[in-house]
Amino acid sequence: MIVLTYRLWDLKLEKMADRYRGYYLEDFILDDYFFSLAKKVFENECVDEWCRLLEKNSEQIKVIEEAYLIINGIHVREKVVPEQVVLEKWNELDETIGSRKRRTLAYKWSAVVAAACLLIFFLDVAYHNKIYFSSEETKLELLSVLDNIKYESSDIRMIVGSGDIVGIDNKASIRQEKDGSIIVNDEKVERNGKAEMEQIQLIVPNGKRMSLTLDDGSKIWINSGTKLIYPSYFSGNVREIFVDGEIYLDVVRNESKPFMVHSKGLDVKVLGTSLNITTYKEDHFTNVVLVSGSVEVILDNKVSARLKPNDCFHLEEGLQSVKQVDVYNYICWKDGIMKLEETPLSEIFNRISRHYNVQIDYPCRYSDIRYNGKLSLDGNVDDILNNIILTEPFNYAKRDSIITIN
Repeated sequence: MIVLTYRLWDLKLEKMADRYRGYYLEDFILDDYFFSLAKKVFENECVDEWCRLLEKNSEQIKVIEEAYLIINGIHVREKVVPEQVVLEKWNELDETIGSRKRRTLAYKWSAVVAAACLLIFFLDVAYHNKIYFSSEETKLELLSVLDNIKYESSDIRMIVGSGDIVGIDNKASIRQEKDGSIIVNDEKVERNGKAEMEQIQLIVPNGKRMSLTLDDGSKIWINSGTKLIYPSYFSGNVREIFVDGEIYLDVVRNESKPFMVHSKGLDVKVLGTSLNITTYKEDHFTNVVLVSGSVEVILDNKVSARLKPNDCFHLEEGLQSVKQVDVYNYICWKDGIMKLEETPLSEIFNRISRHYNVQIDYPCRYSDIRYNGKLSLDGNVDDILNNIILTEPFNYAKRDSIITIN
């Protein structure tokens, strides 16, 4: 009798395997049987049933796991989702489903609320383990915070999640410890209360540079005029930072915990790599230059390019390209050198402005003049300008921190 029962159950699951073949995420969520099973999967009588379902639908495991998390996500963190947000999320889901068969209102509403929770909040628990999930809303929120950070001081500033502001010297070195504590130039920063996982804002104004070592050992060199948001220590299954400006990264490889760099224009997924990212908002372009390893450049949540060493991904006004370059031209800034290769004079002036914290006003025609060569940034701004004058004669006038090119 037991053998017959299992055989009948196998036949039932085989039919379900055919039924689920080709199912999308929303199909699983709105399937009455699947929804019910996912809700009570850890009850003793359902464990074998769930395992058999996974076995018979092995090609759909990733989608099944995601559907499971969404269905049960509403119980992970007790948060109230605004009704308007829930309705918006349902409308998006409803458009995707189109003319597919609608399920019962109770299941539909529960699934939508769960999906909205997953999109809005990080889930702290999946199955029996704590796992970190980044949502699109959270990413956009932090990018908005990044965009609104102001350069209110000529000094490097660190703003810790609780509101602590730490002043830092030029060319300083910061190290994040695994317990969340902060070491600046080998001295521990004294803070109120216990160190905890929180977002840190790092503001490096024009004329300043510094380096940062994250708790996983990854190192970041931060150029002038750059804003960075990063966690005091990484938790979960992804490492994420947010940047506006220019950074050079040497990322420690960890295939189980990819490294994500988010900027307003694009995202970069890294496993273990050395690369340079230039994404100043005022420049209206983004460069991703790969020194070693491999990265994926992501636009609109889709992989747009996979880079090889010496590749430069360029994005400007919606147009993108990938070409082989001399990577040192892009990373020598951390050595105090500006290397030029058909570089427009306008871009050179912009780099000088950031490096020396001065404002340079110049005629539009300088956008068409291009330079090759090398400039040392160890001297003062007059040294730089006088070197340029040797090949492109012009006059300039200085008043305080404003330089006018005539």
